[in-house]
Amino acid sequence: MEFTRDDLLLMYKNMILSRKWDEKMIDSYHRSKMVTFCHSGIGEEAIGVGACTFLREDDSILWTHRGRAQCISKGILWAL
Repeated sequence: MEFTRDDLLLMYKNMILSRKWDEKMIDSYHRSKMVTFCHSGIGEEAIGVGACTFLREDDSILWTHRGRAQCISKGILWAL
């Protein structure tokens, strides 16, 4: 598969959004605003982005505790 410039920019944007989401989650966890475990996906963004950015709308995913990049790339999570 050949990636266009727009494809690459979309994947980069999804990786940045995934990283920012994790950073905010970790910050909230350290400030004791969360009463759950914090499973960061920092450093693993490319896996989820690469796997999910170009899925079709009718494709389904099942994510686990480090699935924010997958969700962002699929369009499930988008706001910080």
